[in-house]
Amino acid sequence: MSKLKNTLIFSSLFAILFFSVFFNACKNKKDDFVLDYKYEYFPLDSGRYWIWETDSIRFEPLGSGNVKSDTGKYFIKEVVESIYNDNAGRPTARIERYRSETSTPYNWYITDIWFANLTNKTGEKVEENLRFVKLIFPPKNNQTWKGNQYVQVTNNIEWLNDWTYSVESLDVPATYNNLNFDSTITVLQNTNENLIEKSFSTETYAKNVGLVYKELLRLEKTNVTNTWEFPEKGFILKMTIKEFSN
Repeated sequence: MSKLKNTLIFSSLFAILFFSVFFNACKNKKDDFVLDYKYEYFPLDSGRYWIWETDSIRFEPLGSGNVKSDTGKYFIKEVVESIYNDNAGRPTARIERYRSETSTPYNWYITDIWFANLTNKTGEKVEENLRFVKLIFPPKNNQTWKGNQYVQVTNNIEWLNDWTYSVESLDVPATYNNLNFDSTITVLQNTNENLIEKSFSTETYAKNVGLVYKELLRLEKTNVTNTWEFPEKGFILKMTIKEFSN
């Protein structure tokens, strides 16, 4: 009986020791785990700048079935001029936006003042007084959110209503304008098409850089037999990174 008792005591002590080591190991493993929120995709350091090569086409109806199309190539530059706290106490980047028709040399003139916020959960940007939720953190493949939820839709921008953004690719290498990026995230912001309207919007961000590619189009037609190569109204815009600061 004493031998059995000693065996039971030894077994109990062994079990206690085993589970103590096991749970401590699990605890240490949990303590060592750090979630990567990937904030590096949306850097907003003061003094940072980006230059994009921009191609655009604008279509305007002239009546009697005639359409005017204007093609343009120019350069857009954004500079984080300063960081300040907004009314909600959030750090806010004041972004000066410039345009140049040439690159050799650039001839910059200021066009807009935009703003951006990097919060614990979102990367937001105010463009032409419209706030967009560009990214959410931490991002995951196929993750979706309402990127235009803060946009007050009026008659002339009703096509921006209720867009569902989705992460199409994450942490993949990409090349734009012969610039190589180890990790990028691509967000499909909108794709919609019917017989008389077509819209599409996507943005790609590189880690420690920010926006490296943007494509936005909005086209309309009344002649449903026409292909989208011959719209009657709208625009196509493409921005590709050309230069940036570290």
